[in-house]
Amino acid sequence: MEGRADGAPRLPPSVTPAIRASGLRHTYDGTKFALDDVSFSVEKGEVFGLLGRNGAGKSTLIKAMTTLIEPTEGRLEILGMDARRHGRRIRGITQVEE
Repeated sequence: MEGRADGAPRLPPSVTPAIRASGLRHTYDGTKFALDDVSFSVEKGEVFGLLGRNGAGKSTLIKAMTTLIEPTEGRLEILGMDARRHGRRIRGITQVEE
């Protein structure tokens, strides 16, 4: 198995990650991107932290992961479910209310 950048082993492709983001972009005004080409994955059981300066897009990313907003571009999967198609189900699992 190929390792990750931090040296940890990567799970086999057959194991669905808890979170998979690929090329996420989001704009609120059509010109400035709060998220610009964000890509990462979090394996099941992995501890994950989200750090960044003010205005870096942390809250926007959390809103996208909890399906409170839909990214302008890119793909986002939570527990193997497409966030665009399965928002209600994801919100039920994550206990997020609109």
